[in-house]
Amino acid sequence: MEKRYKVLRIIGTFFKLVGIFILLITILLVLGLMVSVVFGALSLNNLDHAMMRFSMQPDGMQVLGPLGGMISASLLGLVSIVNGILLSLIFYALGDGIYLFLAIEENTRQTAELLKQNRSGVSVTEIPKSD
Repeated sequence: MEKRYKVLRIIGTFFKLVGIFILLITILLVLGLMVSVVFGALSLNNLDHAMMRFSMQPDGMQVLGPLGGMISASLLGLVSIVNGILLSLIFYALGDGIYLFLAIEENTRQTAELLKQNRSGVSVTEIPKSD
């Protein structure tokens, strides 16, 4: 059976690829974000100790130190990865939806051809043999 709507197939494939691309970029960016926040928290901890030597900061200002940076990086990373996964699923589902509509159209066209053959006297159970 002839494949129709080639542009829609390209668009469906494009949306699927965008979904996969978004997922991969999200994973890379979240890992980079978490690493940079942790290193930033550690460097701020070193700065905090240097400031305490010169009495530029009152005691008790440091609550969690590097642990606070790790907790915030984990929470921010979790929220970011969930958003990225949802966005990539939306794009992938959109591409699959286009393919679903194309499959429904092909199935409907094939059923219409079989019904036309049935009306013209050709039995549906009889399959014409090619020589």
